Amino acid sequence: MKLKNSYSLASALALASLLILTSCDKDEATPGANQINLQSPAVNQENFYLQYQGTCADLQPTGDTLILRIKSFDGTNLELEEILTEGSPNYYPQSNIYPAKWSSDILDIKPEFRQSSALFFFYGSDSLKLNMAPSVQLAQNSCLVWKGQEVFTGDYLGVIPTFRVGEQNYKQKKVVSCVPSILDLDGYLLYDNRNLYSSFTSAAQDWPPSPDPIVRAYALVDVDN
Repeated sequence: MKLKNSYSLASALALASLLILTSCDKDEATPGANQINLQSPAVNQENFYLQYQGTCADLQPTGDTLILRIKSFDGTNLELEEILTEGSPNYYPQSNIYPAKWSSDILDIKPEFRQSSALFFFYGSDSLKLNMAPSVQLAQNSCLVWKGQEVFTGDYLGVIPTFRVGEQNYKQKKVVSCVPSILDLDGYLLYDNRNLYSSFTSAAQDWPPSPDPIVRAYALVDVDN
């Protein structure tokens, strides 16, 4: 009987430890294997994005993780949802849900819906051209994207060999900038025909513009680059 009681106690302690570990992990960002695929979207596909903030010289994670999830899909109409994970410092329980039109070539999000999005808010064109070939070669320098000697701005599609956001490094991705250009804001979406990898902005802190603009960015995690 004593042995049986000891075994029961050990089992109870093991179970309690498991529950504690499970509850500790509950608020951690856990990137899922079921990432968004813009060539084959499906309900509950989701991306996890780490948020970064700082300057080009000192870009640091904020501790926040944003989820982008496909809430509904009927073959043409998508409903996208954005919400921070519960473990994020700036977590708020209400999500942002907005519509989009989809085809294998284009993801279309109207301006009135993009303005509330953490990822797409600055982008001046309504649609991301998923399968269009890039027309210009770009490079990243001092965290910004450059076309030769000029910072990249304009209504055309480029390709960048490597793009770094914090600890995340993406290779051979398409990049578009804010169009039309917004005063004292440089902004980029980094993507390919399957997914959105980063939303990146650099804006002046005050007026006149500071020599160290504030950078805010989201970087997709747990992805094969």
